[in-house]
Amino acid sequence: MNRISLIHPYYNHKETLKEHLKRWSFFSLYLKKHFEFIIVDDGSPIHPCKVTDTYDLDISVYRIDPDIPWNTSGATNLGFFTAKYDWVLHLDFDLALNADDAKNLLSLDFTNPKNIYWPKMKMYSGSHYALNIREPHCNG
Repeated sequence: MNRISLIHPYYNHKETLKEHLKRWSFFSLYLKKHFEFIIVDDGSPIHPCKVTDTYDLDISVYRIDPDIPWNTSGATNLGFFTAKYDWVLHLDFDLALNADDAKNLLSLDFTNPKNIYWPKMKMYSGSHYALNIREPHCNG
């Protein structure tokens, strides 16, 4: 059975953190059992990452001190180092994983390590979601 570690580097995004936790709290028990959530606070000086309610999710929060400017790669490396599953999804903190996409990820064929999956992004346009195919992000 596939299990996935989700890595989110974090920097002063307390409102986005609330949205992620709210979204993940509605995951089915099946999804909650198959995902680990790793949040790496990259030295946030104003709003350090604090998770007080885990919503029955497997959540780990790590913090890097001191605050090193643009240390996304360091935060990502720490996330990969601590991930307990072989398959990892790394997302910038302004990208969200919803339940439908999490379910679809678990249905992918992970038996061949040479398989590469390139995600397409769904962008909210104010009234609906539309598929947006674009070049990979520099942090991707």
